[in-house]
Amino acid sequence: MSLCQNDSGSKPFLSEAPARKGGPLAGLRVLIADQHFTVRTWMREQMSVIGATSIAMAANASELMRMVRALPYDIVICDHHLDEKRDGQQLLEELRYQHILPLRSVFIIATAERKYNHVAAAAEFAPDDYLIKPYTPDQLYTRLDRSLQKKKALRHVLDHLEVDEHEAAIVACDKAMKKSPRYVLDALRLKAESLVALGRPEEAATIYESIIATRAIPWARMGYAMTLQKQHRLDEAKDEAHRLNEEHPEFISVYDMLAKMHEETGEFSKAIDCLERASAITSSSSTDRLRKIADIAEVAGDREKVISTLKRVVERTKRSALLKVDDYLTLTRSLLEEERVDEASRVAEEMRTEAKEIQSGKMGTEVASAMVHRGKGQMDAAKTCMERVFDMLDANPAEASDNLTMEIAEEAVQQGNVERATELIAKVSVKASLPGKIKARLNTWLEPEAEAKDGNVESATPGVSRKAVLGEQIVLSMIETIEQLAENWSDTAAAKAREKLIDAFTLLPRDKRVINAHIRYNSIAVKHGGERHSPTTRSESA
Repeated sequence: MSLCQNDSGSKPFLSEAPARKGGPLAGLRVLIADQHFTVRTWMREQMSVIGATSIAMAANASELMRMVRALPYDIVICDHHLDEKRDGQQLLEELRYQHILPLRSVFIIATAERKYNHVAAAAEFAPDDYLIKPYTPDQLYTRLDRSLQKKKALRHVLDHLEVDEHEAAIVACDKAMKKSPRYVLDALRLKAESLVALGRPEEAATIYESIIATRAIPWARMGYAMTLQKQHRLDEAKDEAHRLNEEHPEFISVYDMLAKMHEETGEFSKAIDCLERASAITSSSSTDRLRKIADIAEVAGDREKVISTLKRVVERTKRSALLKVDDYLTLTRSLLEEERVDEASRVAEEMRTEAKEIQSGKMGTEVASAMVHRGKGQMDAAKTCMERVFDMLDANPAEASDNLTMEIAEEAVQQGNVERATELIAKVSVKASLPGKIKARLNTWLEPEAEAKDGNVESATPGVSRKAVLGEQIVLSMIETIEQLAENWSDTAAAKAREKLIDAFTLLPRDKRVINAHIRYNSIAVKHGGERHSPTTRSESA
């Protein structure tokens, strides 16, 4: 069937001859983005030839983002090498991340590169198509027709996916397959992905297997391997992923999957290798993949890898919606741990400028400043910064991510404020689902692998030493608060004591001193007519 025909073949969606004014493109908003004025003008003329009447142009990434925020464009044609800040692939990543460009809009990347690895790079964030420059009006028309036809056939599915209505999307996929059999593979793919999102990997696996039985499509095999992983059939999943990687080394997603498997089994160097191999295939690695490399490197203790990778992340996310406070904080701390104080100071200052408009930006900037002041030995200035952090945290506790919370807790401990650190670590530690990076950081406080010899803290591993020191400070602070309560009972003081008991029991549930402290508290409470308090963790008390 011609790409110019609709599903029934009766009436063209775009006419086979160049469209005229009033044709199918006449009511669609088109945005062309290219840094060269002559190329933009040429591309606009190409669009006009095939019937587009509403055509806007952008010269760089910032201009494109501003225009897409202002108007809902139906078609975006973006040059792959748009400007020095962000290329077409990164822009698509940002547009999808912010949900600025609707899924039913067509995004096409234009490139002069003919090598397959560049095409693979462009396809990683799923543009609707790509154009090899220079192209003719017929080629442009064919590409647009193919993309618009597919969007039209799957529009109800895409609308549901836009708002995470996966059950409705599955129903819409079934309807689309009956009405438009030409797009059955696309509909099956979206249906399987929705089933996985709903926690139904067995049903998704059946779809992928049915596709593989007739056509060994890489994405179907990848999807099948993912469903095996979701079903905890890890050996089978890893075998399938390795076979796919050997047969289709250009298929990028499989590297991410293998990296996750290696990370889960503690094979950190292999996980990093997989992610870096994926980055080498693409002309510009994804921001999330770079962050993942840094996270795994931090768990593995490869601080230099953390620093070099996060430098790339903060550089590419400047003045974009992909910027994150966590990146700057981890980079600042890592530099300080390597005694590169001047570099850490520059990163903290850059963060003050770049992150001032984003959520938690001010809080994170103060934490970074506290780190740098401490690194320079300026403890009074460091404490002043942390006082501002705690004021902001008390005013809006939900603003701090888990990673930011851990950075605040660790900086608080460095400054001797164990009371606040204990509270923050306890709140994070009880969460059911945490990234590996945060789990590893919690483990250095709570679950060291080796015990101190004969109770000698100095002979312990660093993790044991931290746990022992923090544990002692937690217990001493709790006991002191309870004894003060015995001398001067009040409802406010009792509430404070209960909070300390909750934190202590969350972090040190088997410590006899914590159990005895609960008994002591209840004795004091009964004496003053208060209510008894059972050992309660932070999660149970939430």
